[in-house]
Amino acid sequence: MKVPRLKHSPRGTCVTAQLISPPKTTTMRIALRSRFTRRAAALLAIAAATTVAACNSDRALGPNDTNNASIVSRNSSVKKGLDLVVKSAYAALPSKQALMRDTAFDTPVSRSLTVTSAAGGDAFFADLGLYIYVPAGAIDTPSMTITVVALPGRAVAYEFYPEGTHFLTPISLEQDLKGTSLAGAKNKGRLGAGYFKDAAQVNPLTGLVYLNEVLWANWKSNRVQWDVNHFSGYMVSMD
Repeated sequence: MKVPRLKHSPRGTCVTAQLISPPKTTTMRIALRSRFTRRAAALLAIAAATTVAACNSDRALGPNDTNNASIVSRNSSVKKGLDLVVKSAYAALPSKQALMRDTAFDTPVSRSLTVTSAAGGDAFFADLGLYIYVPAGAIDTPSMTITVVALPGRAVAYEFYPEGTHFLTPISLEQDLKGTSLAGAKNKGRLGAGYFKDAAQVNPLTGLVYLNEVLWANWKSNRVQWDVNHFSGYMVSMD
């Protein structure tokens, strides 16, 4: 499979896109790469559509800029273009504004834990602010390694693996609000959660997410919690 990449043109000129075959990698990396292929294609479409704007800005977009949310977010033309692409692709779905991190992730951040059917398991990933609790008897295999991938950008949104896993008993996800736009706020507003099938449904710059299902969530103290019965993509919403 060929994956879109940006080709860097000489200094002072614009970037162009080309297809580059990915190097050999592990099974998990192949899975992660495939889930982000459509997002990469959408970002490249925006880069192409805003070539003139990028060239007239302080500098042309560099080869890694579509993966670097903090850089791309400074280009308003790219921001607006990405909004249009995501909206046109998923306009039939309900949209929600994601809870936003104070500091964006420039690239996907992956963390894992291993749980067992007999004892379950739990873990808190401090850099993500995410707590996962799997009760005993929730999985139908003796053990399972769970991987969570925080999407790049400021939106509090994740993908979970093994993709498509269904649980016999719902598991709990809990997001710490520390380091987000609602940290310490007395009125948390209408905090909720949502499920999305593909990472391309998440705008990494604005945090607008097109959802396949809106989920109920509750918050106490400085955390928001919701239950899930299968693995896909999940986000914390503010409206």
